[in-house]
Amino acid sequence: MLYPVLLDPHGKPEAVLEKAYDFQVRDQLLSEDAGFEVLQFRLPGDDPKQAGLQTEKVLQVTGRQFVVRVVERGRDDQGLLSVYVEAEATWYDLGSMDPVGPGTWTGVTALAVMADVLAGTGWTVGDVDLKQPADFVLDQAVSPLAALRLVPSTYGGELFFDTAARTVHLRERVGADRDVLFALGKNLRTLERREDTRDLVTRLYPYGANNLTIAAVNGGVPYLEDYSYFDQFGLPRLTKVDVFRDERITNPYYLKTRGLQVLALRSRPRLTLRVGVLADVPDLNLGDRVWVYDPELGVRSRFRVSQRTWYPLEPWRTELQLEQPLPTLAEALARPPQPASAFSLAGAVTEQEMQDLGVFNYLLNSRAEQGLAYWQSMGFTVEAGRGVTGSAAFRCDGAPGQRKELRQVVYPANRDRYMLSLQADLSGLQLGPAGRVGVEVTFRYRDGTQETKFYPIT
Repeated sequence: MLYPVLLDPHGKPEAVLEKAYDFQVRDQLLSEDAGFEVLQFRLPGDDPKQAGLQTEKVLQVTGRQFVVRVVERGRDDQGLLSVYVEAEATWYDLGSMDPVGPGTWTGVTALAVMADVLAGTGWTVGDVDLKQPADFVLDQAVSPLAALRLVPSTYGGELFFDTAARTVHLRERVGADRDVLFALGKNLRTLERREDTRDLVTRLYPYGANNLTIAAVNGGVPYLEDYSYFDQFGLPRLTKVDVFRDERITNPYYLKTRGLQVLALRSRPRLTLRVGVLADVPDLNLGDRVWVYDPELGVRSRFRVSQRTWYPLEPWRTELQLEQPLPTLAEALARPPQPASAFSLAGAVTEQEMQDLGVFNYLLNSRAEQGLAYWQSMGFTVEAGRGVTGSAAFRCDGAPGQRKELRQVVYPANRDRYMLSLQADLSGLQLGPAGRVGVEVTFRYRDGTQETKFYPIT
């Protein structure tokens, strides 16, 4: 369900807040010192359900749970009563529980550390992709949340909180590779390209387990250098130093390989994109890697979703922040070191390859996996287990003299051609004298005119 659902103290639905407006969910990939998951919305002051809203109650949105932190009641500039609500994901509560540490975990896995950190919190450890033992140290007492944020810096990977199941996962990398293309003139509303050199590094000191260095395999030099960005533009070379640590690496050759990978990305300006899309992308999650194409801005490669501002009820307002993905350890060790110039083109594709990628479906919840969300139904139901490309399907049982329809409004971009596709099971269908089955499309144009066309499938 896309509306906020207020839960009772037992976790059962208490009220569906279907009059919510200005409803947005913002989230960001988690790291040691960054990452958030929050929501906000407003309700009309005369909505009787707003009386049940109070701080520290739990809301649920599409399976994610949030704790209400702020409730403001007042009047807007037109004198109308309204209620403003802010909520944080339930994992924020781990930041205000009894502290963990100080202490040292010697030669243990991330699973063991996370289990100790979460003991007594009501949360449990989920999937842990990183299996290599290492030494984990807490120099001082910190909250369970602060301790968890430190786990990836020792073991690698990324944290993911499942608020409904109250579990914490440590993934090699959150998200998946998606065959989704954002392209100018198709599904991009806005695109901003930003270059930032504030974290640029030209000299990197890699350290592995037990302060292992690369000196033995790097001519006695414990650091790596890359000034290719300054050389490319004829700028004076500047030495910008940083340290990279990965306690899992015990081989200096692997450590150098990993260091070259990190330096190849950090020796270039950090490239981020802020994208406004014209429609929601089904099942697009934080960490997913998507394609972006805008040749005028010099963008034609794969980027990773690092931050979102999602409007569940107005998906055309959704904004994404995309960044160049950093290789995982497994990817780094799977290929030999390359010169920096090769990495600057990593992930780049040709114009023809971009054209060959499919753009996402404009219909939201087209496979019925979210019930009837996004659809206006008159006589249609959802049948689980009957899907072709998903787990469910829409079902309609016809009746003489009745019109039954499933309707959705979409906001496509300025393309010349669109494709309609569906798969229907018409077995046993018997049409009456004026009966018909098909797809009816109403086109509304910018000049205010419209036309309706019917495409029969029988």
